[in-house]
Amino acid sequence: MTSARISKTKLKPRLLEYLRKVQSSGKELVITERGRPVLKIVPYREKPSEVIKALRGSVTKYQAPLKPVHVRWSTKSTRACPPPGHWHIRPLLG
Repeated sequence: MTSARISKTKLKPRLLEYLRKVQSSGKELVITERGRPVLKIVPYREKPSEVIKALRGSVTKYQAPLKPVHVRWSTKSTRACPPPGHWHIRPLLG
C-alpha cells in the first residue's frame, strides 16, 4: 500500500483537514521533514481482529521446531535454500 506524503510545513495549517481525510478514507498519511519520513498517521481500528485478519496466512507452520535448520549455501547465489517442509514467510501483498 502506498501512503500519501506531506511535509510538516504544509500539514500544519491544514491539520484538521488531513486528519478527516485519514479518518474517512482509512488510508495512512506519512509526514516528512526535509523529504524524509518522520511520522505516520494511521486510522484507529477498534477491533484488533482486523489487524490479525490482515496477517492471517502470512506465516506457515514450522514442521520440526526442535530440529536444527540446515541451510544449503551455493557460491553462485546469496539466497539460502532451506530443506523442503521447513517454514517460510509469504509476503502480505502480491
